[in-house]
Amino acid sequence: MGITILQSLRESKNWTQEYVAEVLDITQSAYAKLEGGKTKLTIDRAKELAHVFSVPPEAFFATSSEVVNYNTGNGSFGGPIYGYNNYVDTDTKSLYERILQDKNNHISMLSKEIMELRKEKEQLIRLIEKITEK
Repeated sequence: MGITILQSLRESKNWTQEYVAEVLDITQSAYAKLEGGKTKLTIDRAKELAHVFSVPPEAFFATSSEVVNYNTGNGSFGGPIYGYNNYVDTDTKSLYERILQDKNNHISMLSKEIMELRKEKEQLIRLIEKITEK
């Protein structure tokens, strides 16, 4: 099996599995199962990992994407590491669709908030104009 996106991200930061597991508040063996693909990744866990590694959550559900790790630190492999994930089961697809729906819902909520703020801004402008006319 090739290098997974989790392994590539972790190694690019020179972090151990123990360190990432501690950050996630799980055991090293539980993290190793996530990293090795033996445990399915949930949306919530993907969001946690995204925060830890500063990547979007959907990066963990990418298909046919090349993972390149140019880690040049101590113990590095001295060059790029390529890994591919071309298989997507229905659970993973469902998780990816839920992430997209969450993003769409968030965008919709923010759009409504922007509209409300624009209305409030216009009301404040009119109020200021009334006050300055007197």
